[in-house]
Amino acid sequence: MEYLGEDYKRIVKALIHSDKERKKRIRKGTATAFDIKVDNAIKTAMKELKLDGFTASTRKALIDKLYESIQYNTPWEMLGDTMVCRSLFYRYRSRLMYLVAVHMDMVDVSQSHDNA
Repeated sequence: MEYLGEDYKRIVKALIHSDKERKKRIRKGTATAFDIKVDNAIKTAMKELKLDGFTASTRKALIDKLYESIQYNTPWEMLGDTMVCRSLFYRYRSRLMYLVAVHMDMVDVSQSHDNA
């Protein structure tokens, strides 16, 4: 599994924390190029997150829980039905943050594969 350093995690969490305000700017037409890039990175990461064995509706529900957990810093225990065990939830959550970092060009994918 890919490792995302603490500094990168903080940056990705900050990007997701501010997503609500970013979406408002996008709707109003006042978004910056950075806003668009972050929005696209989050959407692409959500699409690319591999969740084997889930139907489309349960996949969306789990991704919404992962996103909520990151956005509001909500622990697994407080999210209600997440459909997966705690350790798997946090593994998926870390993978989602990693994918956001990849799509923000914060992580060089070619180097991470060489180290695996």
